[in-house]
Amino acid sequence: MINVLENRSISIMFLTSSYPSSSDPTSKSFMTGFTGALSQKKIRVYVICPHQPGLPFREIDNEIIIIRFPYWFNTSGEQLGGGGGIVSSLSKSWIAIIQIIPFCICQFVIAMKIIKNEKIDLIHSHWIIPQGFIGGIICFFTDIPHISTIHGTDIYLAHSSRLLYPIVKFVSCFSNCITANSSHTYKLLHEIVPLRKRLIKTIPMGIRIDEFKSSPIKKIKKKKTILYIGRLITWKGVQYLIEAANIVKKLNFDIQLIIIGDGPNREELIRLSDNLQMRSLICFLTKQDRLALLSYYQNADIFVLPSIKFQNQTEGLGVVLLEAMASGVPVIGSNIGGIPDIIKNNVNGLLVPPGDSKALAMAIIMILQDPDLAERLRKAGLETVKERFSWDAITEQFIDIYRNIL
Repeated sequence: MINVLENRSISIMFLTSSYPSSSDPTSKSFMTGFTGALSQKKIRVYVICPHQPGLPFREIDNEIIIIRFPYWFNTSGEQLGGGGGIVSSLSKSWIAIIQIIPFCICQFVIAMKIIKNEKIDLIHSHWIIPQGFIGGIICFFTDIPHISTIHGTDIYLAHSSRLLYPIVKFVSCFSNCITANSSHTYKLLHEIVPLRKRLIKTIPMGIRIDEFKSSPIKKIKKKKTILYIGRLITWKGVQYLIEAANIVKKLNFDIQLIIIGDGPNREELIRLSDNLQMRSLICFLTKQDRLALLSYYQNADIFVLPSIKFQNQTEGLGVVLLEAMASGVPVIGSNIGGIPDIIKNNVNGLLVPPGDSKALAMAIIMILQDPDLAERLRKAGLETVKERFSWDAITEQFIDIYRNIL
């Protein structure tokens, strides 16, 4: 068979739950990094995603065709497709729960319309629920090859109710390949559908390394900065980071803790810091634009991702760890979920037991007290992201799958 990829550019349709606008250069996601890297390799990409208020219904960004479909009576009432993803939206509003049905129907109809008008070689669904289900139905009707990628919240949702197991099994039947973003999410999928190993591949998401600046020489400042970036929800374990910072403070280390993110636990975490008399040392910031985040990474001394397991959810991978490593910051993470896929303990970062404030405090102190250790972890972290998590390396793995399927 003639290799399709070697004789012409191929067209891939991405089904996803959100996609930033090109009009906001500071708003990026792993989806924009992924599609951008594919486009640079001469692969034509169509992105089918839900409309968000204020964003155009159709745009072209660096030859990537983005189509945002409306799914409600008026665009101002759209509850899905925003920050935090569909699962987060469903937990916030009963209207969002109602909207999931027209959402799925509209994404299916728009995708079929594009297939009718354009030559689509392959469908790539991101999140097994609901995009994988939609992609599976399209595959059933059209015989176009279908790949589904698991990112974490989708497989946790599937594990939360056996009623969703048939959907996962349906997707597995109508997917030429399913990729998981970590060994942890791979295991969770395998528990529902014991698929053949050749059908499931573990491929993480990547980062744009050239976005980040790293320097072996940090600015001399009195306070050492500990940074957390992410949602303020229970399974992120931020409460244990605050308790750990309190222990470090009591041992006379001059530190400040910067917590960047939004979420339902924000007020609870502020109360905890007040109760521990830590409020003057902790800076709570809401979600920042991309340029501001890059600056906070650059000026941090330690980055911490203190995730735990809560209500069957935990960290699928931990892309913020990759961003911190690319910025030249020593990292600490919990030994749970997909985090050990990134951090090798005492090699490119430190791993601590989840939910153990004392162990986390001791890890922070180790790095603060030992500049040689901090520098070794910093250098190894940089090498890790360059070798394993750059978009160039990640997209080559996906292109191998595309090539084998086509």
